[in-house]
Amino acid sequence: MGIISLGVLSLGILALGSLVAGLIALGAISIGGISVGAIAIGYLAIGGVAIGVYSIGGLALGYNIAFGGYASGHIAMGDRATGYYAWSNISEITSMEREEIREIISRENPNTWRWILNMFRRLV
Repeated sequence: MGIISLGVLSLGILALGSLVAGLIALGAISIGGISVGAIAIGYLAIGGVAIGVYSIGGLALGYNIAFGGYASGHIAMGDRATGYYAWSNISEITSMEREEIREIISRENPNTWRWILNMFRRLV
């Protein structure tokens, strides 16, 4: 436990390990503001199973934006996608559709940090 925590069970601002929680969490199971891991839960979640406001992963469940193999969210993009704005078979979309997706991401998330929106716009 601490500002920077390393270990099997870690809690800190920057937490690394197997089961971690922190502002930035990197681990097998991670919970935090920015979470990366096999199972990631957080504001921005990246992992095999990613659950958050913004999610990227094999199974991505994002309140606002989800991108992954199976994606579910307000804006969802992936091999299989469900949501208000959803694009399945993302590898087969046209350049015109890519521009439309980028515009929708910006329009639907006006108060989101730019670096998060830019990350999703680049994924498309």
